[in-house]
Amino acid sequence: MSSRNRPAGHVGVVGQSKEDNGRAGGGFQSPVARGAGRKMFRLRTEAFIDAPPEAVWAVLGDFARYPTWNPLMVEARGRVERGAHVKMKVRPPGGLGQVYGFTATMTRVERPGALEWTGGIPGVMHGRHFFLLSAEGTGTRLVHGEDFSGVVTWVAGRMLKTLQSSYEALNRALAERVKAELANPSVSTLA
Repeated sequence: MSSRNRPAGHVGVVGQSKEDNGRAGGGFQSPVARGAGRKMFRLRTEAFIDAPPEAVWAVLGDFARYPTWNPLMVEARGRVERGAHVKMKVRPPGGLGQVYGFTATMTRVERPGALEWTGGIPGVMHGRHFFLLSAEGTGTRLVHGEDFSGVVTWVAGRMLKTLQSSYEALNRALAERVKAELANPSVSTLA
């Protein structure tokens, strides 16, 4: 099956790794550099969105509207620019509706190709959340995931795998939101 014909929910998860060889399954090149012996858990999903990267970026980069469509990141307050601090709230799977807040630092903002932030407690539990958008035919290949590091990953790797379904749900919700906004440009942020 070609990558163009993969279903929107196609995902790949790479588990814990002691060494950094710069690769995370499926050919994804991780930009994270780590010292030898540090453990990291990588979560990676992929989806095809039938819209150009600019249209996907317009929804993904509109933090103010996350509460209207995003099932995982239910709030994001701040600027979409490198170095900005963004207050975020997430609703993880199995959290029985509980919402957790944290402040993320925007580390990569490349319109319309990449959005990335980091957050957490370095050494204990730290994450690098990323969205990579690339043109594929008339649509967009979305690579969405997170690199988790810190001592908590040594014991919580299995728990972190449960996040996969939430990342897949976010991918589907993003695709649906982009499609809806393209279909109704009078209320769209894409107009």
